[in-house]
Amino acid sequence: MHRHTFRFLIVLAGTLISSACTDTVYREIPQYQGTYPAGGNVQYPYYDPTQAGTGPQSVQSNMTTGEGVTTSPVLTGTNQMTGQNQPAATTTPAGTTNTALYEDSTQIPQPTGTGSLADGGVSGVAGQSVDCQNTVPCQWISSDRQFTVSVTNADNIASRGRLSVKFSVSAMHDTQLVIGSVDEAVDSGFNRTRVADMILAEGNGNTPVSMLSGGTVTGTVNFSESITTNSLSNFSIAILDNGMIRKATMMNLPVGPVTSDFAQCNYTLPCIWASPDQQVIITLLSVGGYTGNGRLNANFQVLGAQDMTVAMDAGATAIGDEGTRFSGRTHALATVNGYDKVTAEAIANIPISGSVDFYRTDSRPNSLVTLSIVLFEDSPAPRWNPRFDSVPVL
Repeated sequence: MHRHTFRFLIVLAGTLISSACTDTVYREIPQYQGTYPAGGNVQYPYYDPTQAGTGPQSVQSNMTTGEGVTTSPVLTGTNQMTGQNQPAATTTPAGTTNTALYEDSTQIPQPTGTGSLADGGVSGVAGQSVDCQNTVPCQWISSDRQFTVSVTNADNIASRGRLSVKFSVSAMHDTQLVIGSVDEAVDSGFNRTRVADMILAEGNGNTPVSMLSGGTVTGTVNFSESITTNSLSNFSIAILDNGMIRKATMMNLPVGPVTSDFAQCNYTLPCIWASPDQQVIITLLSVGGYTGNGRLNANFQVLGAQDMTVAMDAGATAIGDEGTRFSGRTHALATVNGYDKVTAEAIANIPISGSVDFYRTDSRPNSLVTLSIVLFEDSPAPRWNPRFDSVPVL
């Protein structure tokens, strides 16, 4: 056989053997059965949020830098309490927070505006500053909706006559709370006052306080001065929630008692002060005490038209007819007494008794120009601040 022919036959045989041992496999890609988002721009893997239970797991990003403004809705089955990074988390600029988001989904902005609380207060939009609209209680909500701060009262009649802001904290998880910082308070006249001291539960705000899920812890911020306007344009407090910064900012907070009206006693007792709605009557029964323990004291009764919890706090003052200023030392309400806030339950149309003992002075005036008692319903409503003028000392 010719040499070239033989070589051709060998190559042909090799080709046939190779073809017999190889099979090309074709796979048909099934057509996508889901719903594409409007506009046709699809990022894979695409997940339709309306098809519950079929999408990828949620991704939670870093929440330790503070509260953001724009958030996504809270998603069932995701952990928003720990703030731990998960794989593929999105990058978050400092000072903002991403709550749980579906993988490759778009953040959905929250609606604007404020809501109402059951007790008539104002509730803000999650993660945003709150316009309190001169109403208390005023509630700030974290962007993950797991943490709230509510201001329940702000006035100038706390101990030593300084601005004092009362607040409460609640969380949907067990936590340890510490007050991180409080900004200067700014009133509606743009005057500023710095923080003097703080209280969280029974501590000074720097000591960690434990709180169970669904619980509430109360606190107070006392500032260095009083303010002369009837509202705060800005109040901001940062609280550490298991180490996570929760900074609540509130605007247009009302400051002051419910009324500045006073009872003119005309040097006669008993003397009656009534609330503007006539639902509470406080009767000053007697003022004196010099012949007993040497301290000025005052005795009174509280009568309400409905059941309520009555509270009394430090800060009672009196001014003698010759100018001596008396400061409250201890006080009592029903059977409870103390140096700070005390409370007692009052039944409708049944009076409860109370008293104030003042610090000793060398002066013993025969009458008082004015007597003011820090007495109020223990609720978010502003305090009554009853005041009696032209009071005899017997």
